Amino acid sequence: MDADAFAAFEEAGDAFDPATAARLEKFILSAGGSEEADVLYTKFRGKMPGVEALLKGRGLLVA
Repeated sequence: MDADAFAAFEEAGDAFDPATAARLEKFILSAGGSEEADVLYTKFRGKMPGVEALLKGRGLLVA
């Protein structure tokens, strides 16, 4: 999940994108266990995480 979450920042074009950071804080960091993890992550990212970002980070997938 962390690789996919960082990919959201990469897709925004800025590792410190304020809008993406605000969504991360609202739906992941501040929400805690208020809902199931899959529901919160989907609210943040709009989809469940895939393996692509993890594979890319480990050099197993060509960008």
